[in-house]
Amino acid sequence: MSKPLLVLIALSLITAAAPVTSWASETAEEPKIRPSARDLGRVPTFSQLSLSPSGAWFATFVNIRGQRTLLIENLDDKTIKPFPVTSDQWRLNWYRWLSDQRVLLSVSIPDSFDGTPVTVTRLVLVDPIKRTAKIMFERDTTRRNFQIQDRVVSLLPNDPEAILVAFNPDNPAKPQVRRARLNRLRLSKKKVQTHIAGIRGWYADLNGDVRVGYGFTADQRQPILKMKDAEGEWHDFPKRAANAGFEILELPANNPKIAYVSSDHEHPLGALYEFNIVENSFGAKLAFDERSAIASIELNDAGDAISTVNFESELVPTLYLDPWLKRFNKHLATLLPDTTNRLISVSEDRERAIIRSFASDNPPHYYLYEAERKSITYLNSQYPQLVKRALAPTELTSYKARDGLEIPAYVTLPTGHDSRSAKNLPFVVLPHGGPHARDFLRFDWLAQLIASQGYGVLQMNFRGSTGYGAEFFKAGAKQWGQSMQDDVTDGTRWLIDQGLADPKRICIAGGSYGGYAALMGLVKEPKLYQCGLSLNGVTDLVALLSNSNRYIGGRFSTRFIGNLWRDRASLKQNSPARQAGKIEAPVLLVQGEVDRVVDRKQAVRMQKALKKAGKTFEYIELPDGDHFLSRESNRLEFTRAAVAFLAEHLGEPQS
Repeated sequence: MSKPLLVLIALSLITAAAPVTSWASETAEEPKIRPSARDLGRVPTFSQLSLSPSGAWFATFVNIRGQRTLLIENLDDKTIKPFPVTSDQWRLNWYRWLSDQRVLLSVSIPDSFDGTPVTVTRLVLVDPIKRTAKIMFERDTTRRNFQIQDRVVSLLPNDPEAILVAFNPDNPAKPQVRRARLNRLRLSKKKVQTHIAGIRGWYADLNGDVRVGYGFTADQRQPILKMKDAEGEWHDFPKRAANAGFEILELPANNPKIAYVSSDHEHPLGALYEFNIVENSFGAKLAFDERSAIASIELNDAGDAISTVNFESELVPTLYLDPWLKRFNKHLATLLPDTTNRLISVSEDRERAIIRSFASDNPPHYYLYEAERKSITYLNSQYPQLVKRALAPTELTSYKARDGLEIPAYVTLPTGHDSRSAKNLPFVVLPHGGPHARDFLRFDWLAQLIASQGYGVLQMNFRGSTGYGAEFFKAGAKQWGQSMQDDVTDGTRWLIDQGLADPKRICIAGGSYGGYAALMGLVKEPKLYQCGLSLNGVTDLVALLSNSNRYIGGRFSTRFIGNLWRDRASLKQNSPARQAGKIEAPVLLVQGEVDRVVDRKQAVRMQKALKKAGKTFEYIELPDGDHFLSRESNRLEFTRAAVAFLAEHLGEPQS
């Protein structure tokens, strides 16, 4: 493993950074024009905004000259210069306020162990007052197995001088929990929680009491779930672990006997319950809506009561159980009536808060709420360059798969069109990545990019997607290239039957699993699509599973794809790189050079297979590119290539 790199403090960026976070006021409504591809291809200017505990400081990730930077600024004293933290080699992942004087920052960098590609993570302690950034555990970073260092189990709000971290420098497959003293930047030798066989991760309550462990059996066939009771005894829950409809959401800090869980034992989409750890039984049902699964819950500052219940469905509003939050959001709806609004950060005294407001045709805008004035001030947009641009609204719909399963879907049409007036448009079918993820009714930069060029976009949550209950999720097990792919095909045919899509101008595209689905669509339906685009897509399932065995838990994480030996014939049949001869449409392959989610060798295999079969294709490798188009230069290059590819095969963009 390479020697850890120091995080660079980019003092030269202060002058450039200050204006982009200055307060702005919204301008009067003006005629909007269509955004350019470059407008949509830029990475977000702002993301992950939050206030310090007192509300005096403000932090955000900001894109400056194509580079992601953590920018920290004082809201009350403008004589204090903004403090940027960045690196040209590390990728900045996330940050958390520990106090007004300390920010915890996670960074990562692609690396390799004995030729095996890995991602190395580190924690950095940032002091905005002293203007310093120091790597934590630096004395331990030479330990060969100490690859992942940012698995924070608890921020210990009752102990401002420490955090809890899960790790084991001698064996990363057997994580322990140790206390890290912030004033020493070192890990304690004393274990807060010793390793338990099979456990790969830990959860703690707000007090820092480690109460949940999760992992898998030695043969990597079954998940493991353990919970600790009030007396400190660990209980095993094999049946709960095996049930995809059972999930621990939070742990109340004032009652170690219970956990807050979602479960489908009474309702197909699940409900929120108290769960008694000792008795292995459900208590009170706390929230339920027959239209939606529970997405998440939030606890109050003390960690002893539920304040917010979030649902998966866009049709079900957030449930506020905290009286202050209920009043606040009712007031917020009058200030921002036509958007979805989320409280993303609030000061401890509740005098200040940051609001994120968005819609499918409105990228996230951020506002500062001040309780004394009971008003909000516009801060900025995640994409400032899109504020005066005409974006396309997305419509929620659904269609029937060939076996009768209802498939939720989203249609985005070019501006000036709606589902009633649109006829025979060129279309791009855009299945999501994951595949155990989902699309939402919200701003999607790639869907907007495609729509801005005059094409319709269909996105679907095929079986195996999350958010629709355990049965819908399990219906996708070992169905790569099969029923999950059929759901995508059925959505394409639905577009044609509805008269929305011109059957002679349809492209299929996607990233990660979506890239795999795009290529398999060309394999299985060579006459249905006129082109296909894959970004960091899987191409060879046999190679994917074989490579996964080199990693801790690799067989467990890929168990829903198939077994390398028992399912080998099916895996080959559903690998685009092994079926390239069946493809008739032109292909665009785009691959990040240092992708640590889908190995670049997957794209290389596809490239060689297409070349050998004499097919029409273009291959682009993005220098230093990761799986997520994090670098703006990579995202802009992908944007340029995708727009040109679609124009060539679906026709020139509409005016």
